[in-house]
Amino acid sequence: MLKINDGLTNYQRWKLKNPKGYSESQKRFAKSEKGKLNQFRKNHSKKGKARQLRYYRTHVGEIVRKKSIAGAAYRYGVSKEEIIRIWKSKCTFCHRDPKKTGVVSQVDHNHKTGEIRGPLCQRCNNFVAYLEHISLKKLAFILAWIGMGVD
Repeated sequence: MLKINDGLTNYQRWKLKNPKGYSESQKRFAKSEKGKLNQFRKNHSKKGKARQLRYYRTHVGEIVRKKSIAGAAYRYGVSKEEIIRIWKSKCTFCHRDPKKTGVVSQVDHNHKTGEIRGPLCQRCNNFVAYLEHISLKKLAFILAWIGMGVD
């Protein structure tokens, strides 16, 4: 038997020599059960993934919001309506309106007891969290440093 060293397999050589025969064999395979199954998998897996991605992209805000509302309500032991009311409220300290800033108010709470104190914007909430963890001596030093010290 004569070996041809062109880098092709016998099947690839046959495809090149018999393009008509190759297309007929493809048609026969497509009509077979295995071919139908392969085609079904090919069509539906792409469509299914695309459909899932499309749904997630259009509903991601809603999905995340529902999960975070439920999580916050569970964490603080209040109703979902109460969490939504707090998120829509103005900051207790600086009176920033979440409707104007586009950022929901945060739920300020006592870290030791878990009791909710009220709505705060992110800046004020970070400030309160910092103040909770420093001593009065350090606070007096900071106030003196910026020129607002108490004599």
